[in-house]
Amino acid sequence: MARLALNWGLLISGVVMIGTGVVAYWWGISQMGLHIWSGFVFAVFAFIHTVLNISHLLRWPRYTPWGRLVRWQPPRGARWRVAHPSRRSFLRGLIVGAAGMFAAMTLSALSVFGRSRTTEEADLGRAYHRWSSVTLQGVLWGALPWGQPQEPFKTYPNAPRVALPRPAPMTMPLTEAMNRRRSLRDYREGHISQEALSALLHAAQGITEPSYPKRAVPSAGALYPIEVYVSVQRVENLSPGLYHYAVREHALEYLKADVRRPLTVACLDQEHVATAAAVFILTAIFQRERWKYKGRAYRYILMEAGHVGQNIYLAATALGLGACAIGAFYDDMLNELLGVDGDEEAALYVLTVGILR
Repeated sequence: MARLALNWGLLISGVVMIGTGVVAYWWGISQMGLHIWSGFVFAVFAFIHTVLNISHLLRWPRYTPWGRLVRWQPPRGARWRVAHPSRRSFLRGLIVGAAGMFAAMTLSALSVFGRSRTTEEADLGRAYHRWSSVTLQGVLWGALPWGQPQEPFKTYPNAPRVALPRPAPMTMPLTEAMNRRRSLRDYREGHISQEALSALLHAAQGITEPSYPKRAVPSAGALYPIEVYVSVQRVENLSPGLYHYAVREHALEYLKADVRRPLTVACLDQEHVATAAAVFILTAIFQRERWKYKGRAYRYILMEAGHVGQNIYLAATALGLGACAIGAFYDDMLNELLGVDGDEEAALYVLTVGILR
């Protein structure tokens, strides 16, 4: 009975490993090519072992179709005995396992089927890009519900609120702003005006059509998953601290005191984070986009974060300020600093703005 169960287990696990191995290979979702190939080779050896011992699978009580098919009946009074592996069979198993591992390493090194199995396997971004491609089956699968819609506005009802003045005017022509735009991070210790901060926030997420709230940046489905937080560090008549931008009211919601030092640490100790007049942190509330665009939503969210970043760059340039984007930061540390969970809402992008030397 033990041998029978072993063989059926090998057969089922072999089929499952081959099936999942094909899926993992086809979609490129594994981080280790060795894992895929060792799974294939183990499954092949297990299948061969099962085929060579197929008679044990067909030994069944005489009153079953299997028993009649092979015309086999157990001797009268016979009992099933538990099979104990001998030293020879144990050694054979070790040899087969070693052969499987050697074959897996060889196949991985030779890049079977012409596909490289190097550290590129760890590129989950490429795997996601391929997985989120629009296909017929993806369209059909996308018909399934992915949760409920969410309002495109976030507020902190209990937070002290600071009304922002009208945005500072920007008279620089767009062509000139685009030509002069650079990533500039050498800031001097000076304060920017509240009007300048207002203009930067309006460029990032400001409402431009109140009747049907449209904002200064394009958004897939007008769902606006991006939230803007600001570390105010050198702004006239505004206490340093971490604020959230309340889009509908064009106001700042005060969350906590000066976060300059922990924010700098979270951004890998980049000096311009500490010397900037203001640091903008963009987060995404994924469900705002996910319910409609399913697996493709993350693409659209990153696109929108890029739109917001470019608007901040151009507005800063037009105001005579310097701006610099940051993509390298400790995600968990930054999310904790903002008070977001990193799952439903997570930090995506950081931009510093300051007065140039």
